[in-house]
Amino acid sequence: MNAKTHQTAAVVVPPESCREPIQIIRREHDRQVRRWMPHITLLYPFRPRSQFDAVAGQLRAACAVIEPFEVRLAEFREFRHGRDSYTLWLAPEPREALVRLQAALQSAVPDCDDTARHAEGFIRIPLSFCAQSGVC
Repeated sequence: MNAKTHQTAAVVVPPESCREPIQIIRREHDRQVRRWMPHITLLYPFRPRSQFDAVAGQLRAACAVIEPFEVRLAEFREFRHGRDSYTLWLAPEPREALVRLQAALQSAVPDCDDTARHAEGFIRIPLSFCAQSGVC
């Protein structure tokens, strides 16, 4: 049976060697810094852990058609998601390559399309949550 859960996600995690500059900002401003590592969300919600083995082959096959690429954290951006709530985030480039990867993964689990339906497709690394624009 296919099911989704908000307890798992398919994400891109920066290599360990690149994380510390991101974590310096997150430790100061992100209340979720201890909950999860820096990441770019591709599919969320995702399959329960109990289904990982069942979908691993499909995900592997979907990714096989994607050429390897490097990601550069291009610039800081922010978006408003509430009356007094903003998120500061890093914009990864090439965005198009990450969108292709997201689409390939989604082709293996078509019902896990929630993130792709949101603005920007969640293709970002969240850094900070704050109450005013430009203050993060």
